[in-house]
Amino acid sequence: MKKLVWCLAVVVAVSGCVTPGQRYAALKEESLKARTLEEAVKASPLRKVRVGREIKTNLNKPDDILLTSDGASSDSYYVSYYQLYAFAVVAGKSYTLTVKSFCDCLGFQKLMPVPEAYVVDGEGRLISRVLQPVHQEGFNGGLEGTWGFTAEENGQYFLVLAANNSDPGQVVGEVVGFVYNPISKTSNELKLPLQSSTTGSMTFEINAF
Repeated sequence: MKKLVWCLAVVVAVSGCVTPGQRYAALKEESLKARTLEEAVKASPLRKVRVGREIKTNLNKPDDILLTSDGASSDSYYVSYYQLYAFAVVAGKSYTLTVKSFCDCLGFQKLMPVPEAYVVDGEGRLISRVLQPVHQEGFNGGLEGTWGFTAEENGQYFLVLAANNSDPGQVVGEVVGFVYNPISKTSNELKLPLQSSTTGSMTFEINAF
């Protein structure tokens, strides 16, 4: 009887899960704050950060929402929560921006936002370029991407931090765990797909070199 109750609980839990596609559909119903990077720089409150310091954050409500593209196709747009940061730059100096996201691994779904980052000047003009495409760092590791840019003048640049929601629910990696069998006293490897999500934990760090 106890086994039956446990099985039923599992079925209810699985059937009650909200899929990444459903999360994205709900996000699309919310109000846009910005339709371009230029609007994002002017429309949202900014947070000041220092070069060389790692910042931890969580992309989620009540963050503003941006209509954006991953750059692969100018005709392919999607919406994302985003955050706006400002930092000081020195003319002629080169910088890197590294963004990492982390797994929400509670429950049956293993979810993680795919980092998307834009470095723009005071007018919202994009100046960053991808140095290292977003990829998973080892088994059970987070997703990481690196962007680079050179400051054209002394002053302040902006980071627009978002999630790449071009394909909600796509498999972006895998999580490896082990299931222990108390009868045989052995452990079996279990691999679960890691799916892209609209929300989640991130860190980023801007460095000069």
